[in-house]
Amino acid sequence: MIEQVKTFVQVAESGSFSKAAEKLFISSTAVMKQMNLLEKQAGVPLFIRTNHGVRLTKAGISFIKDAKFMLQYFQESLIRMHQSAQTNRHIVRVGTSMLNPCNVLIDLWTGISDLYPQFGINIVNFEDDAHTLPTTYRTIGQSLDIIAGPFLTDNLKDYYRVLELGSYRVCFAVSRQHRLASRKHFLSKICMGKDWL
Repeated sequence: MIEQVKTFVQVAESGSFSKAAEKLFISSTAVMKQMNLLEKQAGVPLFIRTNHGVRLTKAGISFIKDAKFMLQYFQESLIRMHQSAQTNRHIVRVGTSMLNPCNVLIDLWTGISDLYPQFGINIVNFEDDAHTLPTTYRTIGQSLDIIAGPFLTDNLKDYYRVLELGSYRVCFAVSRQHRLASRKHFLSKICMGKDWL
């Protein structure tokens, strides 16, 4: 029924079955069938059909205001329904930045998200550098819940829990005078943190 009302409003505004069909991306025949069925259900003609298009009858003019109200109310009902469904979902705020991108975690989540429909992910950008990153780690749970990135120290374990997602080989280019230049291997664990994981 809602599709018929939507089509009715479009025909009334377009003044033509064919123009309404173009805007609705359906055939003119489908539009005419819907309008014929709507008129049959209403028990009165809603359109005056001419060679130059269609215009509303008195009954159609009376119905157009209610039809627009029904469509608006239907859209608002859908929004309320989705908002209600969201209140039962747990949104996990995943931090991401240029230096600590969350794509490793998102790739894992994509594979299992269908199993946990009660959870959703919201990606939160944060600034990180040598000065701000320790503070960001300490504030996990405030503006974001999880960060996926390298875990370099045990000192922060008092603030959050770590789950190892994997180990990755990484190459660094440094000056020959740099203290890392003499090392053959440098291993960093990719971890995520949140005390309830």
